[in-house]
Amino acid sequence: MSTVSRAVGRLVDEIAEVLEPLRARNERRARYTLVERGRGYEIYRNDRTGPVLASQGSFGELGQNKLPRQVTSQPVEVRLDAGRVLSKALQLPASSRQYLDAIVGHQVERMTPWAADRVVFDYTVDEAATNAEQVAVRLVATSRDVLDAAVERLAGLGVKPALVGTSEDPLDRPSPVNLLQASKLGRKQALRRNVAIALAAIAVAGAAVSGFTGWRLYSLSAEAAAVQAELDEARGAVEEARSRTVNSEAYAKLLARKQGVVAMVVLVDELSKIIPAGTFLSELQIEDQGLRITGFSDDAPALIATLESAAVLKDVNFAAPTTRDEGTSQDRFEIVATIEPPAPPAS
Repeated sequence: MSTVSRAVGRLVDEIAEVLEPLRARNERRARYTLVERGRGYEIYRNDRTGPVLASQGSFGELGQNKLPRQVTSQPVEVRLDAGRVLSKALQLPASSRQYLDAIVGHQVERMTPWAADRVVFDYTVDEAATNAEQVAVRLVATSRDVLDAAVERLAGLGVKPALVGTSEDPLDRPSPVNLLQASKLGRKQALRRNVAIALAAIAVAGAAVSGFTGWRLYSLSAEAAAVQAELDEARGAVEEARSRTVNSEAYAKLLARKQGVVAMVVLVDELSKIIPAGTFLSELQIEDQGLRITGFSDDAPALIATLESAAVLKDVNFAAPTTRDEGTSQDRFEIVATIEPPAPPAS
């Protein structure tokens, strides 16, 4: 993957990371909240002064004619009865904070009584209980059958959920979790796609404006064409001179091996030889003798042995659990390794 592609991907990630908390904080809360209470229900109107009870009763007697008109004319916030939802506090190492989506997603089956394909979940970070050593996470989950049945029952009454939380959380604030969506990872991926689309639209618009401006300048000034031709000729001369200097790729490789260090060109050349088909790198970082690579692969576990076979790498390990990317159906991986300096040539 080109340097430009990696840079654009990094920019998209950074923008999405900044927008995610802003999106959640500025997202407008539904006007009404419907709360399950055993076999009964309560409907609250979310006023600025706090929730106001608007209606209550039994689900068995509930019909559209008993619901406030506003409840069926717009999405509402739904809170499942806390007895049908699992809420669990987790303590994870602080160093794992940037991988919470992957860690929680991989361990949710072990921490809940449901199979991975039959559970819906979300989580929040308890900042008040988080410190320099541990990050406090609250996991909220229920079975997909419970969620589907609740949503189907409400749909039959003309009620469309905006989000689904738990009655355990305070009603005077928006639900911090949303079981209606698969996970935070899914929401972040959707936000990342939207950012990428917006950047692409901006780039296309910028290119169109730039192209039109360039055409106008070119058409208005014949001198511009002559100057451009001179610049191209000078650039070609510079490139030719550069190719003949000691900065050529072949010279850089040779010099790196003589000095006992691994140059970028040597490392990239080595990786391009051993990376198997079906594996794509999205990011490559080098700091001192450390290497970190991120990407997608049909067989991520096999990459460890493949990279260990490289003469310039050692101590190859996964930096985070692999995750399954829904868009590419491949494993997303993050691997770290130590760059092994080549042995100096025999004198």
